[in-house]
Amino acid sequence: MSAAHIARTMTTALLLAASTLRAQGTIASQGFGYPTGQLTSRAAATGGALSEFDNTGTQNPAALMYWGVAGAYMQYSPERRATKVGNATVTTTIPLFPVFAIGLPAGQKYSFGLSSSTLLERNFDATIVARQLIRTDSVTVASVATARGAMSDIQFGAAMQVKTWLRAGAALHLITGSNRFNVTRNITPDTTARADSATYDRIQENSTATFSGRALSFGVEITPSKKFNVAASTRLGFGLKAELSDSSRKEADVPNRAGIAARYDLAGTTLAVRYNWEGWSAMRGLGAQSGGVFDSKEFGVGAEVPGPKIRGSQILLRVGARSRDLPFGIGGRQPTERVFGGGLGMPFAFGRAQIDLGVERAARKVPGLSNVSERGLTMSVGFRLRT
Repeated sequence: MSAAHIARTMTTALLLAASTLRAQGTIASQGFGYPTGQLTSRAAATGGALSEFDNTGTQNPAALMYWGVAGAYMQYSPERRATKVGNATVTTTIPLFPVFAIGLPAGQKYSFGLSSSTLLERNFDATIVARQLIRTDSVTVASVATARGAMSDIQFGAAMQVKTWLRAGAALHLITGSNRFNVTRNITPDTTARADSATYDRIQENSTATFSGRALSFGVEITPSKKFNVAASTRLGFGLKAELSDSSRKEADVPNRAGIAARYDLAGTTLAVRYNWEGWSAMRGLGAQSGGVFDSKEFGVGAEVPGPKIRGSQILLRVGARSRDLPFGIGGRQPTERVFGGGLGMPFAFGRAQIDLGVERAARKVPGLSNVSERGLTMSVGFRLRT
């Protein structure tokens, strides 16, 4: 087989692999990956509705005032995804450490925080085996593609108690991360269709993209009454750069974001609603527009209610639901996601520590592609520590 024949074979294999990645890669991991929402276990269990009021979260820097005393938070949230394309189902398990936060109050009027959260997560594998006939040569091309990576949002925030009814905050965001893409191809001649026994070397291609960007966020919380709170925040994104392994560079912007939420507290029970918008289309300059890059909207509602007491500690029960769009499309169509969740918070060590447990059931689909669907099950564990 000539070098030209081999080149054509590799090109065809690459096109087939790309087609299969679209089908067998998860709906959530299209484009630059899945937006985790940057939610803590508590916020996720309430449909994201409490995220604007969560001091350990990353949405509203004004919420840093809720720390009260110095503390830390860490979280582990593995997700099991089952992607169905026609009659075929592919299952993957994604380990995630979506949020880590430290709070440092300074008296009753100021509070500072440092956090790291996952902005986008990408993790999938795909395999395709194809038999091809080139002139009189029959070969089998097996391609295996993997993608691993994430974008992280590192924040340095500060908040202030401006008035008894007003809190305000601001944060600097540094976006960093990488995506590693690998394709391995094995070309095997069909000995039943040819007389010789030629062999071909394994072909392996690797590509790495590293990301860097920055943003600013601002937030407020207004308390018009003891039982009712309103919080809002916005993120203003600036330059986002992708450095590719071949030394080329692409530029775009960190997505802008805006969210607003309201909560009502009565006899220990908290009811909350939230709306969030994110301008993911600002990332089109990085080259992720083949399947479409879309802005997204999210609606969430949730509740946190007192549960039973165990050894004098009040257990908190949580439930919530949210509906949102996903930013990276398939064939020009924007996927949607519906999530139902719940969980509980268990304080111990005289209130100096707390474990937050949560579970979320997600259903994802692509409008116009009735034979493509995905379900995700996330088990979340968060640990809070106060000094």
